[in-house]
Amino acid sequence: MTTTAHDALVDAMLAALRATPVIVDGQVVEEADLDAMPEGTAADISLELIGSQPGAVQYGQVAWDTTIRVSCRARRNATSAAGRAARAVHAAAYARLMADRTLGGLAETLRPPRLTTETATLATRVGVVHADYLIAHKTPLGSLASVADV
Repeated sequence: MTTTAHDALVDAMLAALRATPVIVDGQVVEEADLDAMPEGTAADISLELIGSQPGAVQYGQVAWDTTIRVSCRARRNATSAAGRAARAVHAAAYARLMADRTLGGLAETLRPPRLTTETATLATRVGVVHADYLIAHKTPLGSLASVADV
């Protein structure tokens, strides 16, 4: 199966967030079930492609603005409220992603995200930060492959 430029961006972000040293004790996955956090897990991260808007077509390439949501979840602990714990996880994810704003050459730029928060009640209090990263990238006009792949 062919990987699209959009999937390649998700894969690059997953790889960056899974790199060592690890930033969460739980999973870093694509499209996790945000209603269920495994018992005993303090924090985890899920990525999801939210959407992509095509822009200008020049020189046989389409410019895209793609949004990928990074959702960071963390349980309340003895020293931190759930929301603060989730924001601390996102701070580590943000630093990791901003270290290479081209995502290994796949993107023109990864922009700082828009943040939203929520506190979900599961078996315990869990804080969630959703970070919507806007990524500028290009594909060939007749394909959704990354221009880095052609």
